[in-house]
Amino acid sequence: EAGVGLSDATSADFVIYPNPTTGEINIDLADADEAEVEIINMIGQVVYSSKIESGAKINADLVKGTYIVTVKTANSVAQQKLVVE
Repeated sequence: EAGVGLSDATSADFVIYPNPTTGEINIDLADADEAEVEIINMIGQVVYSSKIESGAKINADLVKGTYIVTVKTANSVAQQKLVVE
């Protein structure tokens, strides 16, 4: 079962680090130069939304908790979980 999680992580269209984070995150896009990013809390509210370029640093002032980061590029939409400590 561990292999399933690994393949999901490596096939993602973007990388968030550090994760978990205490605030600022970096987003590296795998297959695009720019994208639209939304950070959504666990009750479905968009708490951050912006257009970014690959390698962007984001400081969204998030409270501790778990979020879903959605990255939309011209030809894909990808999501990853983000933990703020």
